[in-house]
Amino acid sequence: MSVTSRIDDPEDQCIRKPACTIRGWCSSDKVRSLKGLQFFIGEWPVRHSTQRRPDVEAACAGMPSAGFLIRLDLNFYLQAVEDNELVMRLVVPGEEPLPFRFRVARGVVASCLAAVGGA
Repeated sequence: MSVTSRIDDPEDQCIRKPACTIRGWCSSDKVRSLKGLQFFIGEWPVRHSTQRRPDVEAACAGMPSAGFLIRLDLNFYLQAVEDNELVMRLVVPGEEPLPFRFRVARGVVASCLAAVGGA
């Protein structure tokens, strides 16, 4: 199984505002700890915080698990948006990166550009 992960919010993985919150969790049956987990968009690291998730701990008993919270500001990652899609990778040391694909709603990129005077 290796790394299992899920995005809980936004549930439909659609970014509707330039600044949003992404919540989710991950677990692994191969590593002893998820303390080194990281997120990337392109080559850029994405700041996140980890949280205890008792619901995930119960469902994945005996495996390390962690909840995560990302406060994403799309303005920093505009160049990574292609065809209204943004790909974020979860990286757990010793494991293959796990991609998350987010749809960027119509008008969000234009809002970002307008905010910096580019549209």
